[in-house]
Amino acid sequence: DAKDAKKAKINTEINEIVASIQAERAKKDKKMEEFQTGPVREKSQKINAKSEERNVLEMKIRTINEAIPKKTLEVDKNLISDIVGPGGATVRQIEEDFGVVIDVRRMEGEVVIKGSECADCASAVGEILQKAA
Repeated sequence: DAKDAKKAKINTEINEIVASIQAERAKKDKKMEEFQTGPVREKSQKINAKSEERNVLEMKIRTINEAIPKKTLEVDKNLISDIVGPGGATVRQIEEDFGVVIDVRRMEGEVVIKGSECADCASAVGEILQKAA
């Protein structure tokens, strides 16, 4: 009968559409698997390894920085330029003479001195401040 034939034809078409969708899904799943296990995954693993290495290095740097003696001097912001000197010459000279690193924090009115000779460097900065006063 005609109704049964029409239903059978519709069911066949539905089954073909479902089969087509399943085939497309299988292709996409295969591509996704290749994507996740291929060169992209290797690259991702390399990036993760480098990130872990960076984290280890950052922790080592923090540990070293914490171990370096430092002294923080609070300074009148108006006198900071006397410590820095023309073009930074005074700070560079102190760093060279005492083997330290000086971080001038103008906005905070602080001078942070790092190195093994912080006490000597603090004395040198003190002398500069006395001369500037």
